[in-house]
Amino acid sequence: MPPPALGPEGGMQPGSRAVDVLAFSAGRNSDGPLIVLQHMPSTLVLGIDPHTVPGMDGDALRAVLDKELARFGEHGIDASMALIALDDTAESTVIGALTAHAWDVVVIGGGIRKPETLLVFFELVVNLVRRHAPAAAIAFNTSGGDSVEAARRWL
Repeated sequence: MPPPALGPEGGMQPGSRAVDVLAFSAGRNSDGPLIVLQHMPSTLVLGIDPHTVPGMDGDALRAVLDKELARFGEHGIDASMALIALDDTAESTVIGALTAHAWDVVVIGGGIRKPETLLVFFELVVNLVRRHAPAAAIAFNTSGGDSVEAARRWL
């Protein structure tokens, strides 16, 4: 059996949601040990940096986001969060996060999606995901506290 396809960083290719099995034989004996590698699904959460929003308690919201990020691990999901400042670094921040790993799901947060004033930015983010993480499913949370559920709908 050929080994599973590995990505540029050595991880499994996206879309490999089932258990991948790689058989090794010990010495010349084909009855050697069977090693099962389980692909840990990966999720990137994109959101607005709460410390850059005037009038928002950035520390309190960041605590909520960090708690949510920890919940991913409790569900066997490898997750990262990219918090975006709405300035001239926004696009490069999104691209950098999208290309850092082969993501299974990208969750776009409500802070990007909900405000009507950010419609053009939301469109940009969706199209950047399509371009830079084409194998990733796109999910939407309703708040900073349900990103795990949004991702799990597509894993």
